[in-house]
Amino acid sequence: MGKRRPLEESENKLKTWASGLDFEKKKIKNKENELKKDINSLKKYVAKENEARAGLEIDLMQSFNVNIDIFDGRMMDVDEIVATKSIKKTTTVEEVIDEDASKKKLLD
Repeated sequence: MGKRRPLEESENKLKTWASGLDFEKKKIKNKENELKKDINSLKKYVAKENEARAGLEIDLMQSFNVNIDIFDGRMMDVDEIVATKSIKKTTTVEEVIDEDASKKKLLD
């Protein structure tokens, strides 16, 4: 009978440890499920954020016109800039011709 008592004590300790392990397994499983839910919600958030960024990039691309530049302190289309430059060149040439004509008149 004396030998049976230590055996029963060992069995009781093992049962206690086993129930403790079962409890810890349940806690770990619950924590794992919580983490999986968090991961899924983060994935959804990242997907929504990526969609929003893609939409923002599209909006920016549509509103950004590469054919516009600043010329003479004004924001102008490339065609307007070319036309303005040609008008300025023409005006400059006409001014030179007028100056030459006035010099000739003075010399004559």
